[in-house]
Amino acid sequence: MSEGRGLDRIQHWMQAVITDPAGVRVGLASEKATRQISASPDRIDDVVARRGALTGTQALEIYSRGYQARLLGCFRAEFPILLYALGDDLFEQFALDYLQRHPSRTHSLIHLCREFPRHLAETRPDAESAPGS
Repeated sequence: MSEGRGLDRIQHWMQAVITDPAGVRVGLASEKATRQISASPDRIDDVVARRGALTGTQALEIYSRGYQARLLGCFRAEFPILLYALGDDLFEQFALDYLQRHPSRTHSLIHLCREFPRHLAETRPDAESAPGS
């Protein structure tokens, strides 16, 4: 790859790839990522060095899962009663659905969960039988 790779460009590319709510492979093809570095999945090792048996794509997926785990941790801390009521699996499903529809747009996580209660009300499975509907 002949394009310049200043640290700033690589950091922005990696952020776009690992924070894409649809996952690393979709993040690689996103406009946000390709604006920085255009790298197809089979050429990731040109950008992210292999570490032993771990490919560049696998390394990015580890970072992506870590990022997602951090966001889910924010939801667990913000809504402990809901987590208790729903249980881990169902709570995580709702939180991941929310993150797909409302991905974090800032470096700060302070507003990440702001619309979660509305999202829950709008997407609840029993919305038609809920009071006030």
